[in-house]
Amino acid sequence: MKNFRLILIVTALFLFNGTAHLQSQQKDKRMTDFAKEWQQVEEFSRKGLPKSALEVVEQVYAQAKNNNDSAQMIKALLKQMELKSAFEEDALLKNIHALEAEAAASEFPVTPVLKSVLAEMYWGFYQQNRWKILDRTPLSNVAQADISTWDALKFVEKTVSLYHASLENENQLKATPLDVFDPILQQENGSRKFRPTLYDLLAHRAVDFFMNDEPSVTRPAAQFRISGKAVFASADKFARTRFETDDTLSFKYQALLILQDLLKFHLQDPQPDALVDVDLKRLQFVRSHSTSSQKDEFYLKALEALEQKYLGFPISAAVSFQIAQFYNERSGQYQRTAEASGLNETYKNDRKRAYQKCTEAIKRHPKSEGAQNCQALQTQISRKALSLSVEKINPPDQPFRGLVKFQNVPKLFVKIVSLSPETLRKARENNRFNLDQWIQFYLGQPAAATFSVDLPDDGDFHEHAVEIKFPDLPLGRYVILSGTSESFSRKEEAAATADLWISNLGFVQKIDRTPQRVSSENQQNGFFVFERTSGKPLKGVSVQTWISKYDPQNRKNLEVADKHYTTTNQIACF
Repeated sequence: MKNFRLILIVTALFLFNGTAHLQSQQKDKRMTDFAKEWQQVEEFSRKGLPKSALEVVEQVYAQAKNNNDSAQMIKALLKQMELKSAFEEDALLKNIHALEAEAAASEFPVTPVLKSVLAEMYWGFYQQNRWKILDRTPLSNVAQADISTWDALKFVEKTVSLYHASLENENQLKATPLDVFDPILQQENGSRKFRPTLYDLLAHRAVDFFMNDEPSVTRPAAQFRISGKAVFASADKFARTRFETDDTLSFKYQALLILQDLLKFHLQDPQPDALVDVDLKRLQFVRSHSTSSQKDEFYLKALEALEQKYLGFPISAAVSFQIAQFYNERSGQYQRTAEASGLNETYKNDRKRAYQKCTEAIKRHPKSEGAQNCQALQTQISRKALSLSVEKINPPDQPFRGLVKFQNVPKLFVKIVSLSPETLRKARENNRFNLDQWIQFYLGQPAAATFSVDLPDDGDFHEHAVEIKFPDLPLGRYVILSGTSESFSRKEEAAATADLWISNLGFVQKIDRTPQRVSSENQQNGFFVFERTSGKPLKGVSVQTWISKYDPQNRKNLEVADKHYTTTNQIACF
């Protein structure tokens, strides 16, 4: 599903592996976009000439700095780090030190962006080297510049301080449109309304870090916990809530404070897109971390209130999608084999509620991002599924049963085809079929029976199971095709196959796993052969075994006859 986000292209993958994707957007015409120079950089990189590319990037950086072009300066800095990592030893450490110096010498609005980038770099270094760092004992008098000796707590403290520093000069950040940084942003169409200012971008980057449990290396005795109904209050009430705690270093606490400020910032926006976006983020976060036994109830009510408040705006469809997601997720608690009453009945009908909620959102705002997500969810919920199980050997000239498991299938089409073991063996040897190709192969075999069955599908979008009756068949080898259409196609439909024998004989393979006889000639391995209907043991039955053997000349596996046995005392030993 599509996700409306504005993403700063500074990721661990970029910083450490050198795979950046910088997307230039249209910007102020008074500044050059260095299109020619960046094209040269890409050409040199494609030819494996990072040093030549670096020379061009350094020229771009110098000119951008002279022009006071913040976006191109940052873009050039990031590209420099990427290119240096291709040929310099300890490139990451050097890049961190170089970016620290750049941040110290920079001015607004470059400074907060570089500090946010540095925070991600430090945390990325910790994540890549976690296995070594977590074994370290905290040391005193450690050289602060030598991050290769830092313990985990030091990395957390540094990362936290940089994310907080990136949000200093809050008023300036909120007054700075994000357009100036388009050359280092990758965005989906229409995403700017969710991150309209530089503060939005940096605050969301910081809160994403604090929402992560991993950084909480220290665990004080009186930990901050998210609980109660207040955290699920409406945006304006939540923004005014005071959270009292002695654990002020708690990452959950820090995340809530930033979320509060983001909500306060957008409460008076004429268009609610940015507000609703951050409010959904807040509700999902507190639901995930709340210790309240009623958190799901509080969460659903909060979503419903948010949806109703902005029902006339396209962004309400995004809220409707989250409600539908909640219902669909909760439906997983439905127990098919238990009585559909009480909570189990609620869970049974949750997928219908999810589907209906999506229908309403699509009808209300059909061109919205939320409507697109709802359409994808409806496709997932209404997807057809089918499986068929039958006994491998069934007696001749009498009907037999098979178990059908189905989802969203009102009618089942069945075709039974007859084929000899030799035909099937040659098909397996000469072809590498996928399921669709096997279905087409089976459809070309003689039909022994064709029929359809109406299935008891009550429209709840859950899986159901039922036994169906198959007609009596003469001795032979068969494959049953079952599908939701007469063509047995799996394009927007479902199909399944099951193979079986119709025979008066049955067998059980016996493997002697007695420890003292595993390598002994006295090991008793073999087949127990019996009459299929009565289970009576049979003597004097001829048993032919087959093995799969690789043919290097034709580069394929062949099924070849191996040894032949005759049952004695009901066991064919080998």
